Amino acid sequence: MYISPDQFVRDALAVIESSKEKIALVLDDNQKLIGTITDGDIRRALLKGLSLDDKVSEVMNKHPITMLEGENPSTYIMGINNNIYEHVPVIDTDGRFLRLITLHDVLKDTKPKVDATVVIMAGGKGLRLRPLTEKIPKPMVEVNGKPLLEHLIDHVKIQGFRNIIISVNYRKEIIQDYFGDGKEFGVSLKYIEEKTPLGTAGSLSLLNKDNLTQNFLVMNADLVTNINLKTLIEFHANQKNYITVCVKKHDLEVPFGVVTISNDDHLISEITEKPSYSFNVSAGIYVFNADIINNLKKETYLDMPDLIRLELKDNKRIGAFSTYETWFDVGRIADLNKVRALGNV
Repeated sequence: MYISPDQFVRDALAVIESSKEKIALVLDDNQKLIGTITDGDIRRALLKGLSLDDKVSEVMNKHPITMLEGENPSTYIMGINNNIYEHVPVIDTDGRFLRLITLHDVLKDTKPKVDATVVIMAGGKGLRLRPLTEKIPKPMVEVNGKPLLEHLIDHVKIQGFRNIIISVNYRKEIIQDYFGDGKEFGVSLKYIEEKTPLGTAGSLSLLNKDNLTQNFLVMNADLVTNINLKTLIEFHANQKNYITVCVKKHDLEVPFGVVTISNDDHLISEITEKPSYSFNVSAGIYVFNADIINNLKKETYLDMPDLIRLELKDNKRIGAFSTYETWFDVGRIADLNKVRALGNV
């Protein structure tokens, strides 16, 4: 959780990822707290043109909220307008760091609700997870004693979202019987049902716009992630996007020497040994303006890339939200085994 101001931003990112509190505390040689870094600080720095190779001192929050030893944590709640700090470093009178308290622990269930609808796409057959999905839908495959979908609902609830709509099709009764109206899970659940498979976006046409908030989240049900959804939806609103696509950096290494050949004379112009390429891939999490419902044909098959391409042709503002948090797409047996091996999902 600790880092030096002379280390690099990429080092801070590694500290944040490995810390359950999702914060890096910047300390000097005397253990004095001189700053903090969160994923939001890094994201804002990258948007300003800084890189992961810049120094921590250029990115850190130099004036974090702190609490002197002996103060009452509840005093830090006063005056916060629709926002709660996730953590507060406790320092002594010399500014030395003592410990970190989380206001989530102090406030527990008093964390304010977020007024945004979350739509979870849970209608797929999960063919790549066969034979596990022959009798149950993919979102009900268990990880550490709970279905994938329950882990996702827990994550959504912890971040303050309460109104959830689940799109179901394959083995829908198993999902509906397990979760019901959501009261036992601390949320409000409604369902939309595909009569036939409608692709990764087609079921959005079944939504009633009157039941949605102006900006609503859409998530695939086979995700395991700790992405900050509140930050995502705030980013969407601040950027005035019509659609925001959550993207994750994906590195691909070619295990061979790559040869570049000229088209004209078939001569080799370059050879690169085991090159690595980096891509931004869709994380299966989106924010939409509710007006998009007006553009969808009822019960018509539509995949998400096709929907986004249609809106791009219509010159809609579509933004990318880069995430650096934990994220797994549990689409294959190998992915499922990897998540199960983590043990702390």
